[in-house]
Amino acid sequence: MNQFALSAALFSLACQNEKTHIDTSSPPEQPADADADADADTDADADADADADADADADTDADADADADADADADADPDGFVWAGDYTGTIQLIGAASVCEGTLTITVEASGEFGGSGLCTEPSLGEFGEYTAAFSGTFNADGEAAGSVSMSSFTVDGTYSLTGEIGSDGLTLEWFVDEIRIDGRFESTP
Repeated sequence: MNQFALSAALFSLACQNEKTHIDTSSPPEQPADADADADADTDADADADADADADADADTDADADADADADADADADPDGFVWAGDYTGTIQLIGAASVCEGTLTITVEASGEFGGSGLCTEPSLGEFGEYTAAFSGTFNADGEAAGSVSMSSFTVDGTYSLTGEIGSDGLTLEWFVDEIRIDGRFESTP
């Protein structure tokens, strides 16, 4: 073997040795793809955590909304019409002066229906100044009345449409008595 061939063989052996040498003094390098994969996994985990947090927040918000709706429903009408009860007050027929006056009680049911009856009198007129009144009707959810009052006396005998309202200030009903051209009014006392 000539010297040139020997040198080439040694050089080839040295190159092979260099390729297979393992450096144990530093941690092995990760290929670029492995670093990207690890970063992507970390990002995906962070995104999943953020999504889970957002879902939990949305669930909490939905639960709070449902609780608020349930509370509002319970407050709005727990046992029926919110203004149900007995309302004692004054009934009057009013023209140029008071034609008659009396005290009666209107009962408002949990359904919003109302009714009551009583006497409106002017004592100085005796039996000519006695008017019986019977009320019936219904309040809607806004507290507005629709109904009628039946009145009977020496001078009138009829049923008259009424309007009115109910709320925190009490109950008021109004009507007009056609035959004697007089306004009627019931107002509860506080």
